Amino acid sequence: MTDLIFQKNYPIEIHNQSQGIITFNKLREYDSLYEPFAYKIAEWTIKNMQTESGYFIYHKNRLFDIKIPYMRWSQAWMFLALVSLIYKE
Repeated sequence: MTDLIFQKNYPIEIHNQSQGIITFNKLREYDSLYEPFAYKIAEWTIKNMQTESGYFIYHKNRLFDIKIPYMRWSQAWMFLALVSLIYKE
């Protein structure tokens, strides 16, 4: 069911995924139900938007993907998001 929610909405950009992880991780301070959702977003993003070589796809669309590994818009945001999960910041 969760996969359907993510896959219906295009375009999918890594910045949105990263911000979702960061936001729901922060909201855990107000309600513990938000933290598992941050992890679900992270798991889906790693499964669906990370390449075999390790970098994250910038943009997914129904017809095409933009796989340029932009340091600022793709990699840095996901790094920040994943680190926020690890360190609970």
